[in-house]
Amino acid sequence: MVNDYKDFILVVDDNESILEILELSLEDIARKYNFSIKTFSDPVEGLEYFNSNKGDTYCRLVISDVNMPRMNGVELVDRVRKLNPQTKVIFMTAELGQDILQKIEYKPIVISKPFNLLDVMYQVEEKLEDKVQE
Repeated sequence: MVNDYKDFILVVDDNESILEILELSLEDIARKYNFSIKTFSDPVEGLEYFNSNKGDTYCRLVISDVNMPRMNGVELVDRVRKLNPQTKVIFMTAELGQDILQKIEYKPIVISKPFNLLDVMYQVEEKLEDKVQE
């Protein structure tokens, strides 16, 4: 189903299966807040979408893998947060990505891979609820 919501959740992971699972699982939560979900397996394409769709205004949450080719998730989020420092962030990572996350100044939610889907859904709901109350 296609919707025309301006507000969106940006989900970036180089694993297509994870993208599909997250998109299906988060669809109802996103709809509850009148958000759409935009998924990208390439972080550069995700950033291009963010930049060309007024992400500094309409992107409410970024869910990103940490270790990806071309650009890691921290670099992606750093670029997003330069335009909108209030963007909520959830990182998903295997143990290999933990060292990268220790260098960042803000405190994102970090979910370890393999993840519990219910935990991801709970964290997304919490972040979106926080954003609505701001």
